[in-house]
Amino acid sequence: MNTNPITNLIPAVKKAVFTGGTMPLLKKIIFTAGPGTDKNLAKRINTAFSLLMEENKSAAGIAIHAELSLQSNNLDEKRREEYRIILDKKRISLAAVSAEGLLRAAATLAQILVMNRRPPCCRISDWPDIGMRMFHLDLKTVPLDKKYIRKFIIMLAGMKINFLLMEYEDKFPFRHFPDIAVGSAYTPGELAELQSLCSLLGVEIIPLVQSYGHLEYILKHDRFRHLREDDLAINECCGTNDEAKKLILGMMEEVIAAHPGLHYFHIGGDEPFRARFCPRCRNIIDQYGKDELYSRHINPIIEFIRQKGLMPILWDDMIATHPGIAGKLKKPLILNYWNYLEKTDTASELLVRGIPGMIKTEEAQKKLSPSLYQMYEKYWKCPGFPRKGKTFSLTGFYHDQGYEVIGAGAARRSLGNPMDFRELSENMHWFSKRIREYGEKGILATSWAASNSLARPASHWEYYHLPHAAAAEHAWNGGRMPHANLAGRFCSLYYGISDTRTKKFFSAIVTPGPTLDNNLLNLAGQKPVRHSENFRLLLGYFKRKNLEADFIQSLLILKPAFTRFLKSDYRAIDISAAANRGYYNTAQVAGWTDQGDNDMKNFPWKRKNFGGIDFSLIQPESNNGRTIICMHNIAEKDGLPSAVEFIINACAGSIYFLHTYAKNQPPPDTLVGEYCVNFENDSSLKIPIKPGEQIDGWWGKNHPSDALAVWQGYNATTRSIGVPLHVYLYAWRNPHPGQKINKLILTASGSTSLLVLGITALKPGAQLNPEWKKFLKKFSAKAVSLKNTEAGYLKKLASVSAAQQVSGEEKAMQKRISLLGS
Repeated sequence: MNTNPITNLIPAVKKAVFTGGTMPLLKKIIFTAGPGTDKNLAKRINTAFSLLMEENKSAAGIAIHAELSLQSNNLDEKRREEYRIILDKKRISLAAVSAEGLLRAAATLAQILVMNRRPPCCRISDWPDIGMRMFHLDLKTVPLDKKYIRKFIIMLAGMKINFLLMEYEDKFPFRHFPDIAVGSAYTPGELAELQSLCSLLGVEIIPLVQSYGHLEYILKHDRFRHLREDDLAINECCGTNDEAKKLILGMMEEVIAAHPGLHYFHIGGDEPFRARFCPRCRNIIDQYGKDELYSRHINPIIEFIRQKGLMPILWDDMIATHPGIAGKLKKPLILNYWNYLEKTDTASELLVRGIPGMIKTEEAQKKLSPSLYQMYEKYWKCPGFPRKGKTFSLTGFYHDQGYEVIGAGAARRSLGNPMDFRELSENMHWFSKRIREYGEKGILATSWAASNSLARPASHWEYYHLPHAAAAEHAWNGGRMPHANLAGRFCSLYYGISDTRTKKFFSAIVTPGPTLDNNLLNLAGQKPVRHSENFRLLLGYFKRKNLEADFIQSLLILKPAFTRFLKSDYRAIDISAAANRGYYNTAQVAGWTDQGDNDMKNFPWKRKNFGGIDFSLIQPESNNGRTIICMHNIAEKDGLPSAVEFIINACAGSIYFLHTYAKNQPPPDTLVGEYCVNFENDSSLKIPIKPGEQIDGWWGKNHPSDALAVWQGYNATTRSIGVPLHVYLYAWRNPHPGQKINKLILTASGSTSLLVLGITALKPGAQLNPEWKKFLKKFSAKAVSLKNTEAGYLKKLASVSAAQQVSGEEKAMQKRISLLGS
């Protein structure tokens, strides 16, 4: 293990000169006021340092005084956070040009002592390359324990993050809109404590309240239903509805009032995809274009924020898609330019908003409109163009349009592989470099809890601490530092584990496979020096997310599904007469949801077995290319049926459905379909098909409680953005296996498209194969461990009291625990 803490700091320091020898074993550091400082500042630094060290107190060693000074000698006053640390055998001194600089010096010193209580004697000079180093605290979906959030903010401050973008959503205690806030929302007292903590650590809060799209947490309520742009979708308000604007401004007013001393306010404004369903909005678009509709809605909100004496910040994607908006928005305004896909300095494929996936620079002139190509061409140009172009090109465009820019890369994505650390790190690395080159305002590390308020949550924050640390590294050093050994540096700092164990640890969690890596299991039994509880929870979370964990869950939830352990056979239901779509577009038939490359061309239709069940899938070369059933509950919607039926005339112990849904995210507690089983005695049973239970959406890694994801893949649209596609297996157990089933009726409901790829019926009277018992015995210990992990995850990481509202994810987790225990 590398015992020199200076080389493991995150972020890395600019200059470190070792002067020889080491300091004595240190137990405590007491900061005292020196030139330019006073007792109040020394008290603040002492308190902040204690917080940074609270997980790493020592009983051995000596106490030593460290002198604080505010001075400009040998320091650049333009760099407000520049600092200098001197570690000698008998003294420590910290110098800076501002209190913020002294706080960053204290953070560096805390990291040094965490890793080695006998640090080497040295002189450190350090400063940030980017002024605003922001982290996105997204409180969508599952509520986090407030104590955990406190520790997380302390960790971010320790890595020199100085701005916190707080996206409260329904976790803010709205007084005038109490039905928006959930039971787990912050109380006014907790909110005051959060602000006090951030102020102490030199972290400035920037609240975010959405102003156009992503308003599910509001528009899901019947009280606000009339404010929707489209009644079938709850993510977006109507851009011409004055009442909607009044609601948004009222919420912003409350949030601003609860945060005294603000300088910035984020108004969101991204992804109003459905803005033309309302007749008034459609009329404006038809006459003047979407540029006009968007600017009419957003400009009054910008002016409102400016009247409060604050600088507004706006997501940039609508301007990127409709560049005409750039000349219509009120200034001054900061654009938050988000780009999660580009990961190098130059590339042959680049992101263009409004174009699915990435576009090849050599083909861009043919595929883009002349005006759009002309805009991008200017900022793409680099040696090698048009074979390749410069990444993060809109930084230059917005700069020339007179906007200040804050870049936004990804430290956690709501969709895709959460442990794709290299891609996340490279995205932040090169984006930070571009922001530094243009001398722009700042860089934001987004950390999305979910794609929207009603979607399945992303993995827990603890899962992402490594990319969070990488984001802090690149923000401070402006993309100057390489990625080399970031994982080792982080694990040495945060977990106190050796380079050898780091390599085993990360090889275990990033290597795909059908079973848990033995290294991971071995590491689970080893307690690291620091953060041992978090480390064990982290490993448990990996196990829960691992393919084998999914497999164990499926064994215990869908026992009859694994028919290779059963002495029985089953019968595929012929769906060819009802099939109306293909896996992909052909001359004969529309493919999947008829969205071009966003199809199922890569689905393995020749495969017979999914999740242990044999299906007889229709092959593309047969049935005139009609291979799957696509339904929608709206009559004549794209020519799709709202219901189909099949004649069975047989008994069945279970029926298995290979299905998914697409397009709109359904509102909570609604159905995407209903499957009705009609028996020969004229009785019937209705099977509700509910998102998150019997089915889930095909985009993103979801975990329905009663179904199993049996296929994961990508298409041309989703591969470039790292979003996996899924198909789910749902097993319905027939309570009347002795009664003959006459027919099966499938009906779509809600605003989504219901897609069925295959149906299989298992004959009744299945008997366990002896191999089944061996299998259960082999995995019983892991199954028990999984159950305990799930329970611990709920109890320790969510911490939702009985009085608080429980989200759909928690209900699903609780249901899984009960099933695992049955």
